[in-house]
Parts: sequence; C-alpha cells; structure tokens
Amino acid sequence: MFSEARNTNSLIFLSFLVGVFLFAGSQAYAATSATSVPDIATSLESYGGRVYSQTTNSSTISGYFDYSPSTDSRNIPNPPPNSVLVEVGYGSDEHDYHMEVQFGKFVADPVTGAWTVQYTTSQIRSAGGERNGYWVKLEPKDFTGNVVQNAYLTRWRWNSSGTSGGRPGDDSSPGGVCAHAMYQRYDPTTFQLIGSKIEGGNCSKRGYQLNSSWIRGFVTAPPGEFIVSIKNFIFGDDAKMRGGIADWRKLVNSTLNARYVSDNLPTNLSVNTPYSGTMTIRNSGNIVWESDNIISKSGDCSTFDQTAPDPNTECHEYYTVASTDFKLKRLDSSPITITSPMEYRRVVDRKYQWVLIPFACDPPPPPDPCDSNPSDPLCDIYQIYFNSERRFTQKDGLFSIPKAHAQSCDEWSVQVSDTPIFNVTNVAPNDQVDFPISFTTTASAGTYNLQFRMVRSTTNTEFGDIITVPVTVTAPTGTITVNSVNQQTLNAAPSDWTITGPSTFTDSGLGQKTYTTAIGDGQYTFSPVPGSGGPLYTLDSVKAISGNYAKIKREGFSFGFLKDWVGSLARAFDTSGSSCGSNSCWLASGNSVTFQVAWIPEATLDLSPASLNLTGTIYTPNPTGIVSVQNNGAPGSTLNWSISGASQGWLSGSPASGNGVAAGSSQNSTITASISGLSAGTYNGNTVTFAGTSQPGNTAVMSGPKSLTVNLTVNNPAPSITSLNPSNAIAGSGGFTLTVNGNNFVNGSVVRWNGSNRTTTFVNQNQLTAIINAADIASPGTFPVTVFNAAPGGGTSNSVNLTVSQVTADIDANGSDGPITIPYNSAATITWASSNATSCSVAPTGWTGTSGSQSTGNLTSGQTYTLTCTNGSVNVQDIVTVNVQPNSQPSPGTATHTSPGSQPGGWCSNDNNWIINWTFSDTDGDTQNTYQIQIDNSGNTFPSPEIDQTPPPVNTSNSYTAQGLTYNATTYWYRVRVQDSVGQWSGWSNVGSFTTNNNAYPFSDFSWSPVNPGADVVVQFTDQSVCYDQNNNTIACTSWLWNFGDGFTSPDQNPRHIYSASSSPPSNPLPPANYNVSLTSTGGSPTSFSCQATKTINVGTYVPLPSWREVAPL
Repeated sequence: MFSEARNTNSLIFLSFLVGVFLFAGSQAYAATSATSVPDIATSLESYGGRVYSQTTNSSTISGYFDYSPSTDSRNIPNPPPNSVLVEVGYGSDEHDYHMEVQFGKFVADPVTGAWTVQYTTSQIRSAGGERNGYWVKLEPKDFTGNVVQNAYLTRWRWNSSGTSGGRPGDDSSPGGVCAHAMYQRYDPTTFQLIGSKIEGGNCSKRGYQLNSSWIRGFVTAPPGEFIVSIKNFIFGDDAKMRGGIADWRKLVNSTLNARYVSDNLPTNLSVNTPYSGTMTIRNSGNIVWESDNIISKSGDCSTFDQTAPDPNTECHEYYTVASTDFKLKRLDSSPITITSPMEYRRVVDRKYQWVLIPFACDPPPPPDPCDSNPSDPLCDIYQIYFNSERRFTQKDGLFSIPKAHAQSCDEWSVQVSDTPIFNVTNVAPNDQVDFPISFTTTASAGTYNLQFRMVRSTTNTEFGDIITVPVTVTAPTGTITVNSVNQQTLNAAPSDWTITGPSTFTDSGLGQKTYTTAIGDGQYTFSPVPGSGGPLYTLDSVKAISGNYAKIKREGFSFGFLKDWVGSLARAFDTSGSSCGSNSCWLASGNSVTFQVAWIPEATLDLSPASLNLTGTIYTPNPTGIVSVQNNGAPGSTLNWSISGASQGWLSGSPASGNGVAAGSSQNSTITASISGLSAGTYNGNTVTFAGTSQPGNTAVMSGPKSLTVNLTVNNPAPSITSLNPSNAIAGSGGFTLTVNGNNFVNGSVVRWNGSNRTTTFVNQNQLTAIINAADIASPGTFPVTVFNAAPGGGTSNSVNLTVSQVTADIDANGSDGPITIPYNSAATITWASSNATSCSVAPTGWTGTSGSQSTGNLTSGQTYTLTCTNGSVNVQDIVTVNVQPNSQPSPGTATHTSPGSQPGGWCSNDNNWIINWTFSDTDGDTQNTYQIQIDNSGNTFPSPEIDQTPPPVNTSNSYTAQGLTYNATTYWYRVRVQDSVGQWSGWSNVGSFTTNNNAYPFSDFSWSPVNPGADVVVQFTDQSVCYDQNNNTIACTSWLWNFGDGFTSPDQNPRHIYSASSSPPSNPLPPANYNVSLTSTGGSPTSFSCQATKTINVGTYVPLPSWREVAPL
C-alpha cells in the first residue's frame, strides 16, 4: 500500500539529480571504507504441514484438536499460532499399548541469535503384549519423505472404525475412545513457554478423568520442552485403530544484512557549500526490502483499455518508489548538514500494450485430481509448497492455460507489465539499490568522517556495513585592499577602525590600506573604534572598486547599518562569488578584491532631564512634565527622533516624534500620565523610550535608544458626605446596609461608625455602602458617620449623624399598670399607647392601633391583656392583669345506682348495663352545664378508672349508663362531680359501688319450619339460644322449656309439634289460629340463669292432598 500524499516529494528527488549534475564533474572521490558485521537473524514460526500414517483412509476420527474456532479444509479446528504439543494420550478400556515420543526444546545460536529446535530425550510408555493393531509413525516430513529439521508437532489425533470397549462415554459413534492432548503457547520473541497448559483433546468431553487409568499411553514433556514427533504408536487390535494424523510447524530464520557497493560522493569540499551524490548498497540478507512508498508518478494509462486494440501502441506510467522501513542512516556528528535517514529511489516503467491472447475455450482441461479428492494428503503438501504451480502459472499479470488442453480462441487483452509495482521494485536478496545523499558544509573547515549504516525503521534495528566516507573542508584565500575616504568635507575623521572576520585588520586614519595577507572565506565587518571623546563618525558605505566576485551584504537599516555593542554603527559586507545568498556571500579561492570605505558624522540622542517626578490626584486633571530631546553629536549631524515605546500604557508623549534636530539643538516633548484608571500609590521606575533614526547619506545615529525614567505619585482626594440612607434606625432592629452619598470616594474608602471602621463596598466616586452591625444599634442614641481615604492624600470627611430610636409600649387597666381586681361579673377599661411603633395589637381581644381604649365587658374570671407594638423586626410588649372576685361554689351532688332488677327489660335484654343517677343543687340558682363521672374496679381512690367521662357542654342529664363492664362478680366504685352554668365545678360526690354478675344471662332464640304451617302438619322447632361463661365466651345451654301456646309443652331442645283439632286433647284454641310460642333457655357458668323468648306462629286450615290410583292403559 502507498499514500498519494507522498507524491509532493517528487521535487526533492529532482533536486538530488541537479546536485549530482553540478558537482560530479569537478570533484575527486576518496576511497570509502566499509566495516562488515555479522548477519542479524530473526526467527519466526513459518510454514508447516500434515503427516499421516499408512492407514489414514478411515473416515472415523476418534481424537481431534478443538482449541481454536478456525478450521482447515476438513473442517477440523486449527491450533493457534505459536503453540506446541506438550502432552498426548488416548482414552479407552484396558487395551495393551505402546507409545514412544521424541521431546525437544528451543535453543538460540550464541553467535547469530537464530533459534532452532534441539532434540532432547525420548520417552516410552508400554503395557501388555496385545499389539496386533497398526503401527503409527507421526514424524514431520516434507513431500519428498525427508524428516523436516526445526519442526515440532502442533496437533494430533487417531482414527478408529469403532471399538469393543471404550468406557465411559458414548459407545455408539465411534465409541467411548478419545484423544488426549495438552498445548502450551510460547513467546515468539524469547521462545520461552508461557501460560498454563490448555486441553485440546476430547477426553474430558467424553467423561474421562485425565488422571485415571483410562488414559492410555499418557506422555508429558519435561518443563520447558515439547513433543517433536510420535515415533511409534500402537495399541490392542480390538479397538480397531485405523491410523493417526499429526500437524507440524517449522521454525525458520531470516537474516538481515547489507553490503556497501560504491558511491560518488565528493570529498574535497569548500565551506558553506551544498553537495550531493549517491551511494549503492546491496541486500546481503535474505529478507526482501519492500518498496511500499510511491514518491512520484508520471503518465496516466487509466483509459488505455478504452482505445482501439493496436499491438504497436503502448502507454507508460513511471513510478518512483522507496521504502518506509529500510533506510540509510547517518551515524556521525560532524559539522556537515545531512538529512537522515535517507530513502533509496527506484523507478519502474509500467507498460500497457494490446496483445492477442489465445484462450482455451473447448474442450475444457481434464479435471484436477485434487478437486475430486481434496483430502488427499499429497494435495495438502503440494498446496503448502507449490500453491502457485499446482494448476496455473502466472506471468505478466495474466493466467495462461497449458495448450495441451486448449482449443485456440483469439481475444484482445491489455497486458500490463510490472504488476504489482512493489513486487518489481522490491529489493530482493543480492539486489542493490541507490540512495541519493545531499549535504551542505558549514563555515567549519577541517577533515571529517561521514558514517552511514542501514536501519530498519519499524524496529529501529541497525544492520549491515558501517560505511565511512572521509571528507576535507577548506576555505579559499585571497587579498583585500581598503580605501578609507570621507563622504563629506569634515574637519575630523575616525581616529581608527578595524576589520573583523576570518582575518582581522586594524588601522587608523584615512587613506588606502592594502593587505596582501591571505584571507579566509567569510563575512567581514568594518567598525570604528571609540576614541577618548567617543566616536564622531561612522561607516557610510563599502563598495568594491576592483575584483570580479565582490558583493556587498545589505542588512539592518536602509543603507545596511548595523549596531555594534559599543554603540557605534558598523557595515557588514561579504567576499562573494557569482551568487550571494540572503545571509552569506563568499570570495572564491585565489581572488583578490579592493573595497572603498566612506564615513559620515554621527548624531547622538540625549534626554534632559533623565527622569521626571509627576504627582496627581484621583478625579483631577492628569499630571504632565517636559523632557528635552537633544542632539549632542558631531558637527553637521542632524537627528530625527520618535518615542518607540513606554513601559506602561498610561504614559504618553506629545509630540511623539521630531525631525532635523541639529547638533547642539533640542526639541521638547510633554509627557502625560493618565491616572484615571490607577489607584492611589507610588509608581516608580517607569520608562518612556526615545529612538533616533538615520538620514541616509548625511547623518548616522551613533547612540542607541534612550529611556526617560518617570516616577509617579497618585494621591487620594479628600472625601465628603452629603447624605445617609437610611438616616435613622430603630434600636434592636438588627444590622443593615447603610448607603453613604457624597464626593471623592475611591476604591478603598472606608466608612466609619462612631469612629470605627465598617466593612465598605465602593460603588462609584459618589456612593459607598457599609455593613452596620446589630450591636451598633442595640441601644438608642445619635451616632456620627464619616468616610476615610487612605494616604497618599486622602483624609477624613465631614461627620453626619444617624439617630437610633427606641420603640415603647404601655397598657393600663382602669388607669393602672395593674394588676387590679374587679367584682364578679363586672367590666374594666383597658387603655394603651406607644412611641416609634408602626403597629400595635392587644391579645387576646385582637384590638389594634398604636394607641386606644376599650372595655373588657363583664368578666366572671380573671384575664391578662398583652400589648405588642412593632417597628420592622423590633417587637415590644407590655401586660396588665384584671382579676375577678370569686362567685359562690355549687353544693356537692349525690349519686345512686339502680339494682339489676330495675333495669328496663331486665337482665335478659340489658345485659350488665348499670345506671347511675345523681342530683344537683346550687345556692346561686345556677344550673348544670356538664358533669364528669369516673368508674373504677381497682379501688375507691380511682387510680386508673375504666370510665372517665366528661360530655361536652351543655349537658343537663343526671343519669349515666355504664356499659361493657367485666363479669365474674367484679366490684366497681363510682363518683361524679358537676360544672355549673358559670363554669364552676363542684367537689366529688360520695363514692358508691356495685358488683356485677358472675356471667351473662342467656340469649334465647328459635326458629320453625315450615314458616306458615297448616293444621295437622308437623312443625320442626329449632333452638338458637346461646349461654355464656364468666369470660363472656359462648357455651351450650343446659335445659329448655317450650310452650307451644296451644296447651302443650316440651323439654326437648329441638322438638316437633302438630297443631290439630283432631288430636287428643286437641290444640287450644283450635286451628286455624295464631299461637304465642315461648322458649325458656337455662344455662351459664358458674351461675346458671334463665331467659325467655316468645314468637307468634300462624297455623292455617289443613288442605288434604289429592289421592291417586293406578289406571290400566287403554
């Protein structure tokens, strides 16, 4: 695969070719040395095969490998890669057997590092002598029958057509027999066995315990070793063994190496010069260097197959390819610039051409025997080794069919050569390839060794010869002549000057100076040397007046001025060949050049004063100061200046530039500090930078930029207060936010309450807010508020008072703070007043108003009146109490209870209900309002009354019926008290008592059928009575007495009776009639009681049924 994005590199390849063209003709090449190194070996699991015993034609496979889901052509699972066989055996009954295996292990060659399979020991497991089966030998062999070296088994199984034994498991197909196998993975890098053993056979699936005697011929490889081959395998004939199959893999080793062939790299070099060449490397290993990167492509044959067939027409596509993996790497670190690593270049010509191809169309070729019998082991071996030769041969991208089976058919087709591209351009073993190399020398002259070696990028592995190319880098020589002249008519000239570069020359004064000393290639700089009074002149121009290869280098200012460290100007120039780059020009070796140098006067920029001290106040105009920009340079010089920058954005100058300042003259600039965004404080050490600019051909500025120091002090203004909001507060109302209005407030102003700082927030220059604490207004008073601005400047403002007021409340009864006492059932007058309250209310009456007066009305009991007055969160209360003289108390009442016999309906209908009556009298004539009654069976002190009843008012009843009381002769005590109509309670009455029965009276009931009987009809009466014990549980009654209402009775529980006029004696009265039937039921425990139930039964006239007789059929 390749990426089209790499096509842009085609120009780089062209530049390599140009470099070879320019330099190859004139360079000499020294002998390149190469140090050979051994091959680097890489080991990996490679191809394998399958070996069969001589009786493999059995279709029944008893054992198999089921480690991985991938399958082969026989649909048998394949083992995973990098696995070996470490255990074998088979499951069966107690057949005789013989198993002989060969063990091996992975061993590394100490020199090359190649891994091999080394045979170690063998093991034999044998039992009994019944070995009439087939001998099986499963050794890895190739298609010629030779034992394969470095091979090992990865899978085995054996074939059986059935078995007479084979337990446990399913004996039906092919029996309970099985193959046992254990596999283990190995690390493909270290070739160490890793992980635990993995079962790959089917014995466990058929129920065999692997450690039992049913696993026959059980063989285990020693730790770290594995099974190389099964040398012999046989067991009893009655198991019907038919053969065995084993798969094997081979460990192969590849070598990685490269040999130097030749190069055409130039070795005698000049400084700062580009060069290029090529180096040829041979692939001396057996790993193919894959050309997987298309660098460029020319030509397009994508539509060639749409043209008319013409065998004389061709189309070509040219591909330049390289490898992203196999590259040439630079090893040295000499001062020569080389891009590393480098890729080789190969060009492939893909040719498209029309050809007439005879195809086989009739008859078809004879069938391939492997098509009809793919399980043939020979086909399997051939498929592994000769897959491309088994049926067809491929050439030039087309399939051809042997003509022996073909009938000629002519067909035009486009034939493409070199397809695919990378197969043609790959670097095969013993093939060689060219690496383009481009490099550039630097200014460093000397002798160096360039070193190269091949590298595999994917693994960062260096391999092959270490190639050394010796090179020599030299600098050319020549002579230089300098004419030093004045640009203008001046009274003075530079006291002395120097030329620095590869050679250094120093002289003084004007005139022509010729230096015949050999010079080195490089950049030369003319500079004036400061005298006692400082340099007054600087270099103006340097020009070549003789010599063919001189070229001036322009840089810096418009005329090439360049500042040096001593503050004077310098002009840089180069000795150059026919061409000059942007940064360097050079003089070819052996040439001489003469330069003329001209000087101009210097202007010097100075500032007076060197620093300014400015002071300003916030909210006032910005402070300013004046600086003088002076030219203290050589006579005849003029100065152009400008402000090039300021250390703070709030500093500026006006004017910001000036022109034509003559020597000894000056111009002023006003410096302004914009303080609107600054806080009060001291800002020292700020700078404003002034720079001078040159006037071409006239004046140069000798001094560098000068900085004016500006020290600034910003003062706070004096604050003042105009108003407060709120201007007053209520004592005890809690903290609040105070707004202070005024002037000259700053970020940092502090509000002071009664002289103490409070937390302050700056809103703007006319407003602040402050937090006033609850403690500040806990008490009433007048408190001064001020604002303080800190230094510098600042100060304390005027004072404005804030008043804190108290909320008061007062309530009186009959003009007194109370308490007072009034007669029973009379009234009092309540009055109240407040101060600083927004609302007031009187409880419990609900009267409202900050002041008022109300009558209580007639009172029969005492009352306390509470006045609550509010202002915001402040609540103030006052109370007054009105007591009422007592009224007379009612007289105690009395209570009696009725006896059981006097209850309505008797005990049979009102079971265990007790009626308590009382009387009440009051000397004041008050009537009963309600009462309270208590009934208790725990004693006459009523510790826990079962009944404690107080009906709601108004209840004038003087009787109470107690229900739900306990039987079993329980004694209850009772008492009652009465509340009169004015709410006064009497004392408790005298205590009375009563005792309940042992148990409840019976509940008598009955029914009859038919409901409406006629005369002389049998009526069935059914007892439905219930009797009770002392716990009120139902029990059976003990006796019954029926009275049928016609003069007849019965003691039976469920009697039958006939109302008849013909009975003797007859019913009285005679039917039809209504009869009152009564049932008296007796029973109970421990006391037997009797209760009677009476019901009326209507007996009608008897209507006899018709009689029937049998009649013979007609």
